[in-house]
Amino acid sequence: MAVHQHSKKHSKSCKKKGTVCRFNFPRPPSTRTFISEPSDPDKDSEDDEELAKEILSDLWEVIKKHEDENLDVSEIFKKIGLTQESFETYYRFITNRNTVVLKRQPNEIYTNQYNPHLLRAWDANMDIQYILDAFSCVVYIISYISKAERELGLLLQQTKNEAEEGNLNAQQTMKKVGTSYLHHREISAQEAVFRVTGLRLRECSRKVEFIPVGENPCRMSIPLKDLEKQQNCKSSKRKRHNSDSEDEDEDENSTWMNNIVDRYKGRPHIDIFIKLCLARFTSEYSVILESQLPQKINKDTTFKLDGSLGYIRKRTRTSPAVIKYPRFSQENSPEKYYQSILQLYLPYRYDEQLKPLQFQTYENFFTCGRVKFQGITH
Repeated sequence: MAVHQHSKKHSKSCKKKGTVCRFNFPRPPSTRTFISEPSDPDKDSEDDEELAKEILSDLWEVIKKHEDENLDVSEIFKKIGLTQESFETYYRFITNRNTVVLKRQPNEIYTNQYNPHLLRAWDANMDIQYILDAFSCVVYIISYISKAERELGLLLQQTKNEAEEGNLNAQQTMKKVGTSYLHHREISAQEAVFRVTGLRLRECSRKVEFIPVGENPCRMSIPLKDLEKQQNCKSSKRKRHNSDSEDEDEDENSTWMNNIVDRYKGRPHIDIFIKLCLARFTSEYSVILESQLPQKINKDTTFKLDGSLGYIRKRTRTSPAVIKYPRFSQENSPEKYYQSILQLYLPYRYDEQLKPLQFQTYENFFTCGRVKFQGITH
C-alpha cells in the first residue's frame, strides 16, 4: 500500500501563520512513542532552551545530509552523540504544550499519522492525533466547522472598506454588504433543498409564546415611523392649545410596544380572569388585532382589554400555547427566581401586589405571604 508524503517544499498555506510550517513538518524521528510535557520555566533556564534548539538543529542537518542513505533513528542519533533519553529531554525544552511524539524513522518524517486499515477504506488525507487537551480539541472542531464563515467575514470586511472608499452612505453600505453576503454565503445541501422547494425550515404543532418576566425584561420599541407620527400629533395638539410646554402627564413608556405582561394586567374585570395567572393567560389566550375581528364577535371567546390594549381570543382546548420564559437560578439569583415565579403563577394587576410593603423580599412573600381571592385566603 503506497502512502503519500507531505511535500518537502512548503507552500504559501504552510506559512500562513508566520511559521516555517503550521502543520509541523517535518516531524521528529524517534525510536519510541512518548508524550512530551512542557518544561517548568521556574526550574529550567533560557540556556537550556537555547542548547536544546542548537542540538535539535544539528539533528535536522544530519537527517538532510544523510537523506539518501536510509539510516535508522539510532544511527542518526549516534552521529551527533545523542540518545533517545537525551532527545526526549531536549524536546521538552522547546515544547509549549503536551505533545505526542510517535515512533518514526527518518524516512517517515514527512508522513502524517494514519491508520493502515482505515486508509484502505478512506482514500484521502488522514491526520489521526491523540487528544491530550480537551479544550484544544473543541477549539479545533469549532474553527473547522466555522471556516467558511470566517472567510466570509473577511470578504464582508473588504466589501465594507470598498464602500467607505467609494464615499457611500450608511444605507448604500448596508445594501452592498447584504448583497455580498447573499452572493457568497455557503449553505448545506439540505438547506438548499428546503429553500428551492419552498419548505419551512421548522414546523411546530403548537404555538410557542415567550413571557418576558424579571426586573428589566427586554422590550420592543415602536417603529420609528410610528413614533414620528405620534410626535407630530402631539406637536399639533400643543399648537392648537397655544402651549409650548410638553404634557406633564405624557406616558413615559409610549416609546415601547405593549407585551403580553402589559395585556395581562389589562385583562377584563370579570370572574374568569380574576384568578387567572400570567402563565395560563399566555397559554390559553392569543392577542388579535382589531382588523382581525369578525363582524359578529363571540363574546364567550373574544374579550376587549382595558386601556386600548386590543383584544384577546380564547384558544381551542386542544391547542394551548407552549410558554417559554427566562429561567433564573434559585441559588445564584434567588430574588429574580422568586419574582419570576410570582409573576407567572400569582394572579395580579399591579407590580406592587407581587411584593407588598410589609415584605422586604420576593422570597419572603413567596414563603410567608397570604393572598385573598373572592373572600378566600390562600
